[in-house]
Amino acid sequence: MLVGVCLSLVTGLLASASPAGADAGQPTSYQDHVYSSSFSDKTNGPSQDKPQSKLWYNDGTWWALMLGPSSVNIYQLQPDHTWRDTGTVVDPRVSSTGDALWTNGRLYVVSRTGSSTGAIRVYRFSYSSGTRAYSRDSGFPVTIGGAGGSESATIARDSLGKLWITFTRKSFVWVARTSGSDTTWGAPFRIPGIDTAVKADDISAVISMDGQIGVFWSDQLSATLRFAVHNDADTDSTWSFEAPLAGNDIPDDHMNLKSLLGDDQGRVYAAIKTSLGDQGEPDTSPSIMVLTRSATGGWTSANVAQLGLHLSRPQIALDQTNRLLVVMASDEGGGSVYYKTAPLGEVTDAAFDPTVKGAPFMTWPGASISNVSTTKDPVTASTGLVAIATDDVARRYYHAEMPLGTVVDTQAPTVTATNPHDGATGVAASTLPTATFSEAMDASTITSSSFTLSNTSGAVSASVSYDPGTNTATLTPDAALDPSTTYQATVTTDVKDLAGNSMTSADSWSFTTATPSETVVLTPTQDSYVSGSFPTTNFGTASTLVVDATPDTKSYLKFDLSPYAGRTIQSASLSFSVGSSGSAGQQPVKIANKDTWTETGITYNNRPGLGTTVGTIVGPTSPSTPISVRLSPADLQTKIGLPLSLGVTTGSGDDLILASRETATPPTLTLVLTS
Repeated sequence: MLVGVCLSLVTGLLASASPAGADAGQPTSYQDHVYSSSFSDKTNGPSQDKPQSKLWYNDGTWWALMLGPSSVNIYQLQPDHTWRDTGTVVDPRVSSTGDALWTNGRLYVVSRTGSSTGAIRVYRFSYSSGTRAYSRDSGFPVTIGGAGGSESATIARDSLGKLWITFTRKSFVWVARTSGSDTTWGAPFRIPGIDTAVKADDISAVISMDGQIGVFWSDQLSATLRFAVHNDADTDSTWSFEAPLAGNDIPDDHMNLKSLLGDDQGRVYAAIKTSLGDQGEPDTSPSIMVLTRSATGGWTSANVAQLGLHLSRPQIALDQTNRLLVVMASDEGGGSVYYKTAPLGEVTDAAFDPTVKGAPFMTWPGASISNVSTTKDPVTASTGLVAIATDDVARRYYHAEMPLGTVVDTQAPTVTATNPHDGATGVAASTLPTATFSEAMDASTITSSSFTLSNTSGAVSASVSYDPGTNTATLTPDAALDPSTTYQATVTTDVKDLAGNSMTSADSWSFTTATPSETVVLTPTQDSYVSGSFPTTNFGTASTLVVDATPDTKSYLKFDLSPYAGRTIQSASLSFSVGSSGSAGQQPVKIANKDTWTETGITYNNRPGLGTTVGTIVGPTSPSTPISVRLSPADLQTKIGLPLSLGVTTGSGDDLILASRETATPPTLTLVLTS
């Protein structure tokens, strides 16, 4: 009995803290519960899935998605450093892994399995502070995209309230989003305009930025890490693209992204593992790296750990109190988890010593710990940093807690972002200039005398308001700003933070308001089509414009831009009414090399050649429906004040019939012009 009591005491001590104990600011490891033996992945525990975040902080405590005896449940971290199973089931599928998003008082989870018969599910839970419990909302889960396993799945919410998920399935990257309510989802789609074909084990991650959604993925087929950016207000077809890092053996299916919304100049941080070493590269090659994206879309990289250290599955946490980036990674095949820190900002090689693993973050005698996971949200001195991991051999959870200390604020506040940004042009005259500060401010110091707004004529009268929720000061001019005018906004030095630190120097930024614009809609002065089957025949009076590949058939349109000499084209679009035949292909719109042709004289034999492509009609187009194609303002600008001749040719085998100017629905060219 005495031996049993002693063993129980020893076991209890080990369950509450690591043998080394804990010092202030140092992480402490804790051994947690054994999870279900039915979990199917024998080499990675349920804390796996590198892009996912399984923890969140709410109501003064930490919560986690953890696998229990028979399902993935919500667990609560207790003051005695143990996890309480709340009994709230997230996903009954034992082998599922989920990504948790806590936002606007609701918990969202996207959950996936690797099974070919599995499906991606989105759950939503409401929280009761009175009972400290979560309950699943009506209408959930929502199944996205039908059956089919996926390598990973992550979730984010944009500034307009739409939920986005991304996942890889059948060697393609997919995204899906809500439309209207959280329960109404569109069909998954591949991001248009970029290569989304990947290897079977490539993965993707979605992240919310200021006014944008970003999708990051590994593309081992093309040896490139890719990032697609979508402005929240744009259509699903409008994206811009970046290549954060490329090179042989650079991409691997290890990534974790974090952003600090509304702060830190809109940066995004990505921790990645490279595939270097697969082709015998030396042990000094970069293995764990941090990529930093600036608000303007530029990417830089920093080497965190060399290949010879055999680290894997990196994770990032953002320490908002101490302005630190925390990078965690575990021993390949399991062992311990290590961490390194760097100041927030553009992270460079100088921030890390890549020849050492770093300080222990989570470790336990005899344990094979891997697949560390933490929260999407920034952490602070109030929350501390908590992360979970698993030992897939012993089928047991572990977690670590690290206090982040209390920082004495002696730092002068700064302006981290302005709207409009410095040097912005084309700003609406109704704009209210705003400045976002680096920390919470003393609202009493932000008065009308704290900001000045001026132009070349002198001061502009404006009032100032401060929103502590967003750390933003807003200038409201007494009257609308003048068009075509450069303004300068300045924050004066009497502005203080909550600790009484004053701004040490004035921050200022300038912007230029938009020039008044005019929209003009033009119909062709002449139009016709030509056909290779009738090389000498003129079709100028026909009611149709025809485009085809066989026989070679092109259409020509002429517009008179001579009244607009000296104007600037801000945007341009060409509209048609489709006739009796639509097209599933593409028809490029090009500038004709000569403007001397006439509607009644042009034939196939004397047609002008076609030069610069200024837009493309993209199918499918349907008969008897209107279509519109955007044209390049910069290319059309060369024709301002002159006749503009356009030719429509074919980029595919499909024919396309359009209504000519001889009909009740003629083609139109819409221009937005400024002086």
